[in-house]
Amino acid sequence: MPARQFRLPAEALKDSRGFAKRSSPLFMVRFKPNGLPNCRFAVVVSAKVDKTSAGRHLLKRRASEHLRQRPGNWDMIITVLSPAKILARKAFLQEMDRLLP
Repeated sequence: MPARQFRLPAEALKDSRGFAKRSSPLFMVRFKPNGLPNCRFAVVVSAKVDKTSAGRHLLKRRASEHLRQRPGNWDMIITVLSPAKILARKAFLQEMDRLLP
């Protein structure tokens, strides 16, 4: 689980109005500026993406670690879609970078 400073509050997940949206066949990214010195984010991986919790958590950890090292001041909601589970780590991160602000 990300440190508290990197976690997006639950209220933002429930009401994502005002977030800009970018998507690809692998990810859906919603983002908006937050005025803080660091990014806050939530990574959502549905059971439809991978039936095993270990597989879902692998995708979450991969995305979270990459976002934690990224500079900026954004609130982001990253939804991982089914085709992303078969990607190698490098391709996964490149596609995510392509969509992030």
